[in-house]
Amino acid sequence: MGKAYFVGKIYNIHDYPGAILSTNASERVYGSIYKITNKANVFEVLDRYEGVEEHLFKRITVNAHLSSGDTLKTWVYIYNRSIADKKRIYSGDYLN
Repeated sequence: MGKAYFVGKIYNIHDYPGAILSTNASERVYGSIYKITNKANVFEVLDRYEGVEEHLFKRITVNAHLSSGDTLKTWVYIYNRSIADKKRIYSGDYLN
């Protein structure tokens, strides 16, 4: 569906990203939005991959802001452990 961001902060967690929510609208996490057609099967696989059962991440809905200017509700995986000793990625884009 396109590039987007949500209000949050992102950290480097042992060579993978971990995002958390923020109340500061200037703090953004950037990524891509994908439309899925088979939610049950896709989330079963993704939840297992993201460690939801082990409480490493939790899947929640947030408002995502598309580069087109549109806003939509989307699922994201939020890091569910302490970020106290983690390095923040201030650009908001893990791939940069």
